[in-house]
Amino acid sequence: MKKFLLFAVAFIAMFATSCVTEDVTVANESESTVSFCVEAPASVRANVVGSIYDDGTKAKHLTCAVYDADWLYLTTVNATFNDELKATVKIRLVNNKVYNFVFWAEVEGNQHYIKNLGTTPGQSVTDPTIMVNYGNAVANDVTRDAFFGKRFELLVNKSIEETIYLKRPFAQINFGANKDDIAAAEVGGFDMSKAQSEVRISAYNTLHFRGVLNSDYDVSGLEVVTFKSAAIPTVDLIAQSGTAYTWLAMNYILWPYKENTTSCETLGTCKMWVTDTKNTASVEVTATMAPANRNWRTNFLGNLLTDEVTFNVEILPVPEGGFDQTIVPVGRE
Repeated sequence: MKKFLLFAVAFIAMFATSCVTEDVTVANESESTVSFCVEAPASVRANVVGSIYDDGTKAKHLTCAVYDADWLYLTTVNATFNDELKATVKIRLVNNKVYNFVFWAEVEGNQHYIKNLGTTPGQSVTDPTIMVNYGNAVANDVTRDAFFGKRFELLVNKSIEETIYLKRPFAQINFGANKDDIAAAEVGGFDMSKAQSEVRISAYNTLHFRGVLNSDYDVSGLEVVTFKSAAIPTVDLIAQSGTAYTWLAMNYILWPYKENTTSCETLGTCKMWVTDTKNTASVEVTATMAPANRNWRTNFLGNLLTDEVTFNVEILPVPEGGFDQTIVPVGRE
């Protein structure tokens, strides 16, 4: 999660020394200064996996889009997190009016997302969205990490202080093999030193900040996505139990959120292929009907490369605790 502190106050000079700062002036009438002090808590950087593959430190480019009460676009403010993952944005807004804000943080310069948040002041943006470009997707790509948040119907007429939390809009889907499984595969001639993985899975492609009309979801556009072959992660996947697995694949997919995790939407059929260094051996793993949830991690764990047909599915949030679930039988084709 990324943590946002929201203030509708007069200018406070201390912000300039604590965070990277961007200023935007919208009006010159009777105004207040709305200040967003953006912070990624230490828990994001030191989560239960503890690796570059989901530590949240790459998504440093922040976009804040501002709208009036009728969702007429006013302005977009961009900022960059400093090394401590903090940034401040200040916007002067006319008093006694209601405003809406949406937030999006991503890896700067990436080509993975299309922001449909407004471009021209006065433009009606009743459905601000982020569209995911899966056409260029490769497996195990940390640059696809991103965070979102929103604050609707903020009346600016006095000092206001709020805390807003940004979360990943994604489910993180991981495959991890037992260490004994890797050893057995290598004895059989499978060279893991520079192995690559590819994943095919269903995923949504559009995030709607205001939700989907006549639906409980705020995502739409379910499609089958292929994360093209790329080098496997170079660190271990640490399960909720603390057990280390060889991390074979890590991918982010746009996915809906369910507060009741027993009713999470299932993934359907998910396939992973692992190819060895010399491209002479390939293993296919198929999983079906596993649960997934936004801002949670689903781990497929077990003997994925050898002939065992039972493996565990572990679903846990990022970065809080979690729970384990065993799915039987699910196997390798």
